[in-house]
Amino acid sequence: MVCSSFDLPKSFFIHSNLETVILEKVSLSLEDVPLDARLVCLKSLHLFLVRFSSDESVERLLSRCRVLEDLVVGRSSFTNVMVFTIDVPTLWRLTIDNSSRPEGVHGFVI
Repeated sequence: MVCSSFDLPKSFFIHSNLETVILEKVSLSLEDVPLDARLVCLKSLHLFLVRFSSDESVERLLSRCRVLEDLVVGRSSFTNVMVFTIDVPTLWRLTIDNSSRPEGVHGFVI
């Protein structure tokens, strides 16, 4: 059980020169991902114990990563996304740890 987490600050989306980001125990809502967010340099993204407000939050975050090559997703009971949609044409490597998938979670669309 995860006892605490923090919200991802909006300033995260301002630093467009980030190449690698590892998020762990973070809450992210659709509103947290600004429509004009651009993570244009982000090549590697690791999502561990990330609580998204909706399935659409995942899609919006990944759509802002224009050059993403490496994506690692670790799911757990903390993760509440029912269908994790990965639509990233630049992706070269995808690692999924779905071993502790919560009940009712349906999986991935790639």
